[in-house]
Amino acid sequence: MFDLGGVLIRIVSGVSEACEAAGIEVRSDPLSGKSARELVAASNALEVGEIEVDDFVNLMAKRTDFSIAEVRRIVDVWCLDMQDGAEELLVNLENAGIQAGCLSNTNARHWEFLDNQAGAFAPLQRLDFRYASHLIGARKPDDRPYQYVEEQTGLSGNAILFFDDKQENLDAAARRGWRVAHVHQDFDKAGTAVEQIRKSLIMHGIEIT
Repeated sequence: MFDLGGVLIRIVSGVSEACEAAGIEVRSDPLSGKSARELVAASNALEVGEIEVDDFVNLMAKRTDFSIAEVRRIVDVWCLDMQDGAEELLVNLENAGIQAGCLSNTNARHWEFLDNQAGAFAPLQRLDFRYASHLIGARKPDDRPYQYVEEQTGLSGNAILFFDDKQENLDAAARRGWRVAHVHQDFDKAGTAVEQIRKSLIMHGIEIT
C-alpha cells in the first residue's frame, strides 16, 4: 500500500511553489498567517468530505488576497506528475503478481486527476486498490482508514507493507501490525522516492524486476 503525495506522485511543497506552477504572483504563504489554523482545518475537512471544494476555495479567497480564480488554479496544480520511475515500479509489481494499492489523504478535486484513466496519473490505474480519505470519511493517521483497507482487501497485519512520507501515518499503520517503510523527502541523501521503495521491497523479501 502506497501513500500518493511524496511517494508515488510529485506534489508542490506549498502555496509558493503552487503559485509558481500556476503562473500566479508569489505572495506570503496564507498557511503561515493569522488565518492559518482556520485554513488548515478547512483543508482537513475537505479531505474527509465534510465540505465541498467550492467551500474551501471561497474561504481561502476570503481570508487571503488571492482571487477565487487564483485559488482554483492553486488547488488544481497541487498534484504535479508521477515520480520518476513510478510507472515502471507499478508495472514490475503487476508482472510479479503482487497486489498493490494506495491510501491517500486527498480531496474530491484532486481525486478527479488521480483516479483518471487518462492524463498524467493514468499509471495509478495499475493499482489493484485505490482508497482516498474523502471517500472513506477519515484521514490518516486516524485509525479508520487503515481499518477500512483491511475490511476492503481482506488483508491485515504483516501481510501489508505500507509506504508513506509522514512518520505519524506510519506509526498508525504499525499499531495495526502493518509493516511500514518511510519514504524520506531528502532525495539527495536518501535517493529518489522509487529508489527508496525498491530498496525497502528487497529488505522485506520482495524481489521484482
